[in-house]
Order: sequence, then structure tokens, then C-alpha cells
Amino acid sequence: MTNCVICQKDFEGIGANPDPVSLFGVCCNTCDEQKVVPARVLEQHYKEKYGDITGRICITNLIHLGKKPQETIKLICKADKIKNVDLINERNYYGDLCKG
Repeated sequence: MTNCVICQKDFEGIGANPDPVSLFGVCCNTCDEQKVVPARVLEQHYKEKYGDITGRICITNLIHLGKKPQETIKLICKADKIKNVDLINERNYYGDLCKG
């Protein structure tokens, strides 16, 4: 018997890859059909809309944190702005030694 990482029920067989719902373990066929496959379809939609990396972050945040994609995009934009400010400050401080 194997334990499903999603519903925590025991099942027989080899199970299925639970990604993106869970990053480890295996899941039962019921959770695969009802939760994992729909999450993968939604993840693909986000990847097509926002790009591979941002799409993956969107589905992960939605599943694990309950954050809507719009919230995730705002956070990513804010982080990019902070990163750009840090890069500008580094260039101002280090001059030509800092190439980013």
C-alpha cells in the first residue's frame, strides 16, 4: 500500500506524479484526475500567458498560498523594480567593476 500525498489515503499501485500540486511523493489516480491534471492545464495556461517561469510561480502560489495570479504578477514586478534599484546602486558604487 502507498499513501497519497494529496488526500492521505492508502492506495494500491504505483501512483502518479503529483506535480504541481505537490513537489514530492506520489498521488492516487483519483487525486491525479481531479486535482493534478486540472492544475497542469491551468499551469500551461499561465505559462502561455506570462511565460514559463512566471507561469510556474503563478500556479505554485495559487495552490500553496491561495494567491491569485494578478497578486503574484504584482509581487514579481515589485521584486524586479527592487532588483533594478539594487543594480543601479551597485553600478553607482562600483562603477565599471559591476556588470550585470
